[in-house]
Amino acid sequence: MGKLSPVFVLVLLVVLASVVDAGRKNGRRKKKHQEEEEHEKCEEALVHKLEHRFFKHCVAFGYKSKIDCVHEDIRTGRRMRKKNARKCKVWESELKACNYKCPIDGGWSDDFGPWSECTAECEGGEMTRSKTCDNPAPQYDGVDCVGEAEVEVAGCNFDSCAAPTVNGGWGNWSDWSVCTCDCGGGNQTKTRLCDSPRPTAGGTPCDGIISTTRECNIQPCPIDGGYSKWGEWSECSAKCGGGMHSRSRTCDNPEPQFGGVTCEGTTGQTEECNTQGCPVDGEWGDYGPWSDCSEACGGGSQNTTRACDNPAPENGGAECLGESVVTQQCNNDPCPVDGGWVPLVTGVRAARSAEGVSRRGAENATIRFLSSVE
Repeated sequence: MGKLSPVFVLVLLVVLASVVDAGRKNGRRKKKHQEEEEHEKCEEALVHKLEHRFFKHCVAFGYKSKIDCVHEDIRTGRRMRKKNARKCKVWESELKACNYKCPIDGGWSDDFGPWSECTAECEGGEMTRSKTCDNPAPQYDGVDCVGEAEVEVAGCNFDSCAAPTVNGGWGNWSDWSVCTCDCGGGNQTKTRLCDSPRPTAGGTPCDGIISTTRECNIQPCPIDGGYSKWGEWSECSAKCGGGMHSRSRTCDNPEPQFGGVTCEGTTGQTEECNTQGCPVDGEWGDYGPWSDCSEACGGGSQNTTRACDNPAPENGGAECLGESVVTQQCNNDPCPVDGGWVPLVTGVRAARSAEGVSRRGAENATIRFLSSVE
């Protein structure tokens, strides 16, 4: 056999795929058609075979249904033919395939239900009980029980309505109530009622107390701490020029107790104090140069000065002691005296006068020199 061409193979594959797809579609159509037929078939079975054939021609003639179908009026005395029995079997299988449930008619119970409450508490009343439609209960469109429910009536509570004397009796104590305080001591109570039984028809009431009280939560309440007032400032560490002083407070107003929280914040404060400058006493500085002498000769004076600035007095400090100016003599040498001629005189008198003047002048000059030396 020769080698197949690729084109032929491709065409063959396309044809095969078409055939397979067509088969699948045909299968789906058949399945859908079968489902539709089954649906129609079930509807037909429910409407026709159920109502007109199966019950009328099968169950009514004593056919033993495997799906528990019964008929209220079974015809006796006639034997079902085998042909008909086969038809009934087929119809029943079709009903079963349609999930058919045979109707179950209700039936009255064999026993009566419980007695009702008595219509009176004393001097005679009535109570009733009846049968119920639950043997079996109607299901699957079965009919209810036929007729009225069978009822029994009986008398009850024939005692006289005149209540007997009953003395009161205490009931149980209630739980303790919530304490009136969380701490520091409170109260809580519990009560009971005279209702076990209540006193009736002149019976004596309960003897004793209806409530009782006790203390509770007697533990002290927590006390949170509080600061006292600030104390006095301490003495400043310096009298001037800036120092420090402090003050404090304590957590005792009140003290924390019984789990209370302590004080928040600082217990001490520190501040500057005496920030003013300290007093500085004045001190003399050096003397300055001497001033010029007031006279060139024959005795004069000159001075020198100093200032109170080494240091100068500050912040109330004392001034310098002593004088700021010193004076001394100067140029004590005699001043030069130039000679000068006196006028001429005639005779002896004139000569003597001149001689006397000359002597006095010499004496005076000698005195002035000695004074200057001393």
